[in-house]
Amino acid sequence: MDREARVTELGALRMKLEFVYHFHRSSIRQEMVLYRDCARIDFCTRVDWREEHKLLKTAFYTDVRAVKAAYDIQFGYIERPTHRNTSWDQAKFEVCGHKWADLSESGYGVSLLNDSKYGYNIEGSAVKLSLLRSPKAPDPQADMGEHTFTYALYPHAGSITACGTVEEAEKLNLPVTVFADAKPAQEKKIVRLAGKSVKIDAVKEAEAADGIIVRLHEYRGARTSVQLSSDYRIDDANIVNLLEETMEPCTFVGEDGQKITLSFRPFEIKTVKLSLKS
Repeated sequence: MDREARVTELGALRMKLEFVYHFHRSSIRQEMVLYRDCARIDFCTRVDWREEHKLLKTAFYTDVRAVKAAYDIQFGYIERPTHRNTSWDQAKFEVCGHKWADLSESGYGVSLLNDSKYGYNIEGSAVKLSLLRSPKAPDPQADMGEHTFTYALYPHAGSITACGTVEEAEKLNLPVTVFADAKPAQEKKIVRLAGKSVKIDAVKEAEAADGIIVRLHEYRGARTSVQLSSDYRIDDANIVNLLEETMEPCTFVGEDGQKITLSFRPFEIKTVKLSLKS
């Protein structure tokens, strides 16, 4: 494989290195982005893929020693072994993960984040991600052509339950959009959340009656409490099930009585129905 490398940006906040690879009939152009104030290393990749019966992967060979790796799934994460001691383990050559996979010791770890590639395999201390395939059946044109995607390496202190992997994966998948000459918005926020390890998954209108549905979940596997509030006046708030049927009323706290305290068990999902007034 032929490779070219050059520095394309060297600023106060970030540095970019460009790599160009040529392999058979395919070419890969990749920008490696290093940030001053963040440990995340982004690999912004453009591929013109013209191979047959080949699999393109990225691999990072770390110095982390752990018997299990964690993989992001909806509303939490799963753990899978990093060894191949049994035939069952050997058959699990790849694990589906959503925004990230992580290999951690008790005090240090490495996460591999992505914005559109979901086939991981972590064996021993090697962390790998499948990027492109070129099978000829059932679709002879599978993955052929040009592709643009980004994955990122994120070394961190602490285990997956204590580090910023989830937050960095969210930033990678929902990057900040910058508008030239834009003025700050003065609109009110429907919902605000104060607390740790709980994220908002959905905000929508209620199906059968007036109100706003807010769905949240705890993502670190810990017990925690958060406070929910709004820039609008909250007239009523209830915990509801997935069918939006009322289960119990929420408890209001705060000097103005406009904050709601929600307690979560590990990986618990809660749905709150709010009645708001301007």
